[in-house]
Amino acid sequence: MELTLSDRQAEKTLWTQQLTAGLREIDGGPDEVRVLIGGGVTFLLRKGAERLVVELVHIDAEKHGFQTVGSCVIRYQGQDLGPNMDAWLHAIAATVEQIPGPQVDDWTSYLFWATRQPSRGFGVESGERTSQGTELIVRLLEPCQARCAFCICRSAQPDMVSSADDIEERISSGRVAGFRDVVFTGGEPTLVRELPELLSRARTLRYRRVGVQTNGIKMADMAYAQELVSAGLNSVLQSLHSHEPGVHESIFQIDGCFTDCVRAVQNSMALGLNVCLNYVTTVDNQDGHRDFVRFVHENFGRPNRWRFPHRPRYPSISFSSMSPQGWGANNSSILPRLSSVASSVRLAAELAEELGIFVRIPGLCGFPPCLLPEHALLFDELRDSEPVTIEARQYFDGCDDCAFRGGCSGYWKGYVLHHGTEEFRPALASDGYGIPRRWPWQRR
Repeated sequence: MELTLSDRQAEKTLWTQQLTAGLREIDGGPDEVRVLIGGGVTFLLRKGAERLVVELVHIDAEKHGFQTVGSCVIRYQGQDLGPNMDAWLHAIAATVEQIPGPQVDDWTSYLFWATRQPSRGFGVESGERTSQGTELIVRLLEPCQARCAFCICRSAQPDMVSSADDIEERISSGRVAGFRDVVFTGGEPTLVRELPELLSRARTLRYRRVGVQTNGIKMADMAYAQELVSAGLNSVLQSLHSHEPGVHESIFQIDGCFTDCVRAVQNSMALGLNVCLNYVTTVDNQDGHRDFVRFVHENFGRPNRWRFPHRPRYPSISFSSMSPQGWGANNSSILPRLSSVASSVRLAAELAEELGIFVRIPGLCGFPPCLLPEHALLFDELRDSEPVTIEARQYFDGCDDCAFRGGCSGYWKGYVLHHGTEEFRPALASDGYGIPRRWPWQRR
């Protein structure tokens, strides 16, 4: 069963059947064909160990490729193709060339639409998984109502899934591998009609925490939120990027969504969920962290604490920072200076401690601890036994002398191209800085 797409599903089925017809006529054709819509029409073709990704994009995307047929640019991932994969590529190209004249305009219109949809991709290795500690992340295929200019999910992700069978394999094997928590993300997971079924299955597998990462818009409907909780949901990470309606709505690019997003948080708190609010910092909200903490305190206190005595009174807050990845790579004009972000977060953290609100700075979506060394307890990344290694990140002059070097993965190279390196100075052990040995019991 394929996950239910919300847009133009009938057309997707039509063009998938037509464009893959030639594959069924060749010897050594693929045993498996999967299709993604987003950034174009993308095919994953598999036969045993052979694996080929073919992309069809509209010519207006100005991307080079293997062949151009009318308005369609045909591209593929990889370098050397074996005989079977070469035959698959040419078969798809031939079917594009053979689209009947009366259908060409319909095909061009559909391809133009598909190319403008948020990009997503298949992983290079079939065994790849995304995880954070004991948390398994399952990235669903749906797009998102919001169009945040910094979204890192608007590019090829190695862990996308496209079918219920794929999800079943992932969460089943994840449980066997020892993962205790599972989080469904996207895109926007609440746009997947089968989400309640997926949550229920995760609960059946006895995951300790079953969560979603969401923009919150659909969970403003209490009946829908209750359906998810009844299915097994017990944790929510919801995006809320400002206490000011105009700022949040301009980031989401959805007029009037602030009220729904606030109501969604209130619904989640009333239903007893563990709630974390994700505040991603751009130049538009880089000074608002402290006021946001006060807004959370005044608006999101759990209304029925007696029913959920072991749940926090307030949502926790994750102060992220926009990174030059995904759509953010093309929107560097709103990339804030991390030193300014850290100064604002410092004031917010001090107020949050007074008000009893838990604040954290996430790993890859946060900023290096050397920018806020006196608050090392806030940094998720320092809890890991060793930092992740990512080609797109780098260290700076003096990093080897930093007291946090053993737990820090550096920072994005794209940030350095835009803002330089002068902000990054090592936090020295001789000044009393270091990776904490103990962490707050309530950290989530």
